[in-house]
Order: sequence, then C-alpha cells, then structure tokens
Amino acid sequence: MENTINNRRVAVLIDAENVSYKLIDEILDEVALHGRATNKRIYGDFTKPQMKGWNSVVNEHSLHQVTQISYTNGKNSSDSVLIINAMDILYAGNVESVCIVSSDSDFTRLAMRIVESGLEVIGMGEEKTAESFINACTTFKFLGTKQTEGKARRAASAAAGAEEPESAAKEKKKASSPRDEAVREEADRKYIHAPKKVVTAIRNAIKNSDEDNDGWIKISVVGDMLHNRFPDFDPTIWGAKSKRLSEFLTQLEDFEVEGRAGNKPNSPANYHIRIKK
Repeated sequence: MENTINNRRVAVLIDAENVSYKLIDEILDEVALHGRATNKRIYGDFTKPQMKGWNSVVNEHSLHQVTQISYTNGKNSSDSVLIINAMDILYAGNVESVCIVSSDSDFTRLAMRIVESGLEVIGMGEEKTAESFINACTTFKFLGTKQTEGKARRAASAAAGAEEPESAAKEKKKASSPRDEAVREEADRKYIHAPKKVVTAIRNAIKNSDEDNDGWIKISVVGDMLHNRFPDFDPTIWGAKSKRLSEFLTQLEDFEVEGRAGNKPNSPANYHIRIKK
C-alpha cells in the first residue's frame, strides 16, 4: 500500500499537565496534515481541579484519558506513563508516526529513541518549549500562533536594530529625499529578517548543491534542507505572508529567486535560487 497521508497512522500522546486544553483543536488539525490519529491519549492527574478543562473535551474529541495520580508533590508521575505507552506503541509497530504534545524537555530522549527506530516524531508545544526537545523531533509545531508570531516579530526587530525614538525617526524622515524615502519603504515592504542560522544554512545549501557551477540551484533542495535542519521551520513566524517557499526566499535580502518555464506547455514554473551578487 502506498504510504500516503490518508493511510499514515499517527499515535497522539498529550501531556495534559503541560499543555492547555484550549489548544486541542489546533493539535488535532495539525495531526490531520500528517495522517490519521489512531490513538488519542491524554496524560495527567485528572482528579486535580486545574485539569477540569481537559475533562470537558474528552468526549467531544474521543480522547483516551490516562489518569495517573501524583502521590508526591512536585513530581509529574504521568510523564513516566506516557513514556511507557510510547515505547509499547513503538514495539507494536502499528503506527508510522508518533505525536508528542508537551512543552516539557523531559521527552527529548524519548523523541530521539523513536526517531532512531525509523518513525516520524511530530512534536508540539507552547512557546516555552525547550530547544532540545524541538530539535529531537522530525517536525515541530508551535502551539498558540499569536504568541509565537509576537515572539518572532520581537526577535526580528531586535535583529534589525533597536527601534528609534519617534523624534529621531521624524528628523531622519525630514532629512531624506523623496527618492531615499521610496527606496527605504520598498526595502521595508519586501524584505523580512530570518534568523542568522537559517540564512547561513541556505547559503551553505546553495554552495554545496551547485552542480552546474553557475550559482543557481532548485529551491526544492533548499526546502528539503530547511525542513530537515529545522523541525520548527515556518516562514510566517518571521513575517512572511505565506508558507510558500518561493515567496519566503524572495523576501530574504541575501538571495535572488527566479521562475523558469517547465519543460511541458502550461507546466508550473521551476523556481531556482542563488546568493545575491
């Protein structure tokens, strides 16, 4: 059987004590992009008052509630149960992907172990998720889009330089010619600021994959590299208007992107990229 999204089986394991129940729709919507959820388990001490929210969504989403009572203060006993269940699922061989939903770095080694066995690990967590867990997953999705976009915009602003006081900005505007102002507005409109490590990775991909020695490579090569290198790769968190790779790369100041006609009539353009000279 062809391994399409429709028949890929995904085990969804949610650390309910580290993720808000309000994100359940976002979680399951993302899982649906990877395959069909055959296991939907949530873990926690559901006798606690603060877990009431999860109790309210169990029936609506057909979640299997795994209750583990915490006998010691400050200890999350449900983590151990989730790990044991994940290994049982791994050895049963009934799924192609495991989705671990948690903002807890304690699942880093679990994600690494599952990936080592050849399965895809889809990680999901809130903005506070540790980088070690993010990088251990095959793919990572930040939950709570507005929070993530706000963080990314602040990081991009810091990378571009501290914001000028309003008075200084007005003085600079007065001193600029209309042509200078037009050039500045065009630059502000077109370009976005991705993290330095992402830009460097794209540069290296172009240099290492330029088989024709003309400086150009297909953007599909860059796309594969970015998704493999950065599990949380998503252009929209850095200000891109969409997740389309060609649009994202066009908005990076360091590169040139061009569309070339396909071999067949009316075929879509093949996009290529090079480092801007």
